[in-house]
Amino acid sequence: MMSRSLLQIAPLRAALLRRELSAADLLLPSTGTIYRTAAIQTEPLQLNVNLGLYTTFVNLLGLTAVALPTGFRSNGLPFGVSLIAPAFAERQLLQLADRFQRSSGLPLGAPPGASAN
Repeated sequence: MMSRSLLQIAPLRAALLRRELSAADLLLPSTGTIYRTAAIQTEPLQLNVNLGLYTTFVNLLGLTAVALPTGFRSNGLPFGVSLIAPAFAERQLLQLADRFQRSSGLPLGAPPGASAN
């Protein structure tokens, strides 16, 4: 039996499937914050729920997303955004993400000295 919340999502998902979405209709922060490794080890479930604040709906509605680094905070930890597109638009979304990454000038990987601990 479907839960009540899934039944409430079904009409939204159907409406999205009827609408013609283009690649990357939405650009959102990937997370609202970054936690230290020790904090996640202490409260893994709640902190992971918090990390999905801006993106959990992507999975629930059957959409496609890719997270991109957009820069670094003053403490050296990354900041990023998620591009969100219709279901099965992976190829177009990844092409857009690739163009963004190449034009951003950001290096791949963490900068020297960055640590999540």
